Amino acid sequence: MVNDNYPEKPSRQKEISIVSYAGYALELIILTTTLLIGVVWATNKGTLPGDGIAEGVIWACMYAGLFMFYHQYSLEGRRSARSLMRRLGFSLLLAVASTHVCKVLVSPEIWHKFYYLRYISIPAIIVLCCVMLLPLETKALHRFARTSKIVAPFLSLAILIVASAFLVSLTDFVIHIFVTSSSNPNHAFIQRNAWATTILILLSAYTLAYSVTSKMTTALLLVSPVYVIFGIATIAKWKYMHTFVTPLDLLRVPEFLPQFRIFFGTGVLVATVCGLIAWLAGLIALWRVPSERIPVLFRVSIGVFSLLILLAVPVAYTQFRYIDKFYRTIGSPVSHEKKDFTSGYLLNFLADTPTLFLAEPPNYSQRTVAMASQKYLIPDGLLTTRGRGRRVNLIVYLVESFMDPEDLGWRYTSEPIPNARLLKKTGISGHAFVPEIFGASANTEFELLTGMSTIFCDRNLPYRQLMENPIPSLPRTLKQHGYRTVAVQADPKHFYSREKAYSLLGFDNVVWLHGRPDIERAAQGWWPSDKAVVKSIIQASQQASPFFIFAFPSSTHSPYDHGTYRDSDLDVLDLSPGPTSDEIKYYINALRVADRAIGALIEHFRGQPDPTMIAIMGDHLPPLTDGPLRLFNEKLATISEAEKVLMLHRVPFLVWTNFDIPRERIELSTNSIPSYLLEKMGIPPHGFFSVSDAVRRKLPILKSYARGVDGSTWNLDSLPNEERSLIADYRLLQHDLLIGKQYSIRSSTSGLLPPTR
Repeated sequence: MVNDNYPEKPSRQKEISIVSYAGYALELIILTTTLLIGVVWATNKGTLPGDGIAEGVIWACMYAGLFMFYHQYSLEGRRSARSLMRRLGFSLLLAVASTHVCKVLVSPEIWHKFYYLRYISIPAIIVLCCVMLLPLETKALHRFARTSKIVAPFLSLAILIVASAFLVSLTDFVIHIFVTSSSNPNHAFIQRNAWATTILILLSAYTLAYSVTSKMTTALLLVSPVYVIFGIATIAKWKYMHTFVTPLDLLRVPEFLPQFRIFFGTGVLVATVCGLIAWLAGLIALWRVPSERIPVLFRVSIGVFSLLILLAVPVAYTQFRYIDKFYRTIGSPVSHEKKDFTSGYLLNFLADTPTLFLAEPPNYSQRTVAMASQKYLIPDGLLTTRGRGRRVNLIVYLVESFMDPEDLGWRYTSEPIPNARLLKKTGISGHAFVPEIFGASANTEFELLTGMSTIFCDRNLPYRQLMENPIPSLPRTLKQHGYRTVAVQADPKHFYSREKAYSLLGFDNVVWLHGRPDIERAAQGWWPSDKAVVKSIIQASQQASPFFIFAFPSSTHSPYDHGTYRDSDLDVLDLSPGPTSDEIKYYINALRVADRAIGALIEHFRGQPDPTMIAIMGDHLPPLTDGPLRLFNEKLATISEAEKVLMLHRVPFLVWTNFDIPRERIELSTNSIPSYLLEKMGIPPHGFFSVSDAVRRKLPILKSYARGVDGSTWNLDSLPNEERSLIADYRLLQHDLLIGKQYSIRSSTSGLLPPTR
């Protein structure tokens, strides 16, 4: 009987096996279909990125791939394949549901604006769900991945990819919180292609460090703080300067470091130093940790690939500047376009790489320089002072961050600048158009003292980067006419390499006020007072006659949030007490102090017998934050791009004399002012100033937009032929004198540079 029944047993097992596999397959189909439907629904609702069906297929493939890895490397007899399949399917479904809940909690609007939340939250939620429903399997899978010689490097690479995406997204989110654009708030969002490109660049930095050190943690600690500090610097610069960090800012660090505590306070300084120490200590500690065992081929491959990417971006900007379509494809701004936050701060930084390399004019040669210089020569007989009468003393008083308070758009309890307002009504007045908007005073000095234009310098700092030899200058020209030349400087001598620059400009003497213990300090206690600057001017004027004195006071220097003038009677109307009104109050009170110094300076020379001319202007607009500039920015939003650019570079320009001079309304860019002042002094502009004088008579305003004497405005690419030819000569001769071979000095016929002794 047993023998009769025995053959039936295999058939019954086969039946059970078929039923089991059928149930298994049906359950797999149900889970996969449910997952597919859930993903398509979440994608259509905007919870998940991508296209509905395609996204569902991707998740289905991910389900199959994860199941394969879990089953192969982490099962270890703990759970059946069927149970693993169920739990993994439920984990992915739970991840979809959790992601949708996150979207609802943060609001669909924010989820849409900060699109990268979808990209970085989904992997994190999937991992979290797998850990919750498959804790032992996930731990075993991770252990296998960390110990496998083949898989471990790929796991580290995956972690670096996640870190790159997280850090780029986090910094953009923080920037959106701390930086707002009053003209267009959407500028605070990085676009998708720029986000992806930035991740690729940051990942390349990580993987290069990983390939060199063979330690993922060292790569993270080495690169991440640098990128974060870069983001913090961008926020700080945008707050005070309303612009991005550029490669050239690295050269300005010596000017900024002494002001770090002034701007951010002692607490931030201490925290920064402690953070730096902790960072170095962490790197030293990680150096002792054993390196990961990475296959040599893998290590070399990712190192070379990363290095190529990191080199390709700046090389592309410097060698192929005009591939605009490619730049826009990767989300990068074109170098000549206005920057905003849609490209992110890293790509904005890299877009300025060409500024590190100043190209020479395409036709630069000794012959073309000689031909150009001959057009502007003045016969030697005209080089003497006109009329051979008493020579006019000249004082150029360049006020730090001097803006007409009326341009801010607010009302005040009284007039902040009564002396300057009186000069505006009675003498020569108008506006100067300076090179920079909220900083880099030295570039205004450079144009004002040389007649050269920084539009040909591609945002370089000529004082620091370009000046290596004596060049034509206002002090050198006036020395030729018997003037004693003196500079009175409130900034430290190392700021912008002024000590070297003033020597090359030909000053007889420089009075450095900063750091002298006997000098009166401004109200906030950081800079020499304007009274001390005026006193030094008067003392210098008594040493010789005729004289030329260039003076730069700094008591109006930012920041404007330290409450120095909290109890002053001069205040802003229309605003309730708060940070914005406090900042405006500080600034207008600092202006009043500067204006009183101007009044004292004029009052002294009013009674002097020798004819004296005092030219007063600002070096740039004040680096106020968005609140005080709100009305000013609203006005900018209503005018054309050309007018906006010019207004951002516009500062008051006043000329006073203690002798009769016709009243005049004048608007000049800074490079035109030296030849204008020489003419008013009765000295024909000659040498290089004859070139800048020719420019002044055709294009009195020359920035990224140029304005003719008849009020016509052009961008530099659309100048009429005559003006275009003039600007080409101007650029050619400036390049030759500033960074070229100085053919125009060595030529016996050009005479573009007065004697240097």
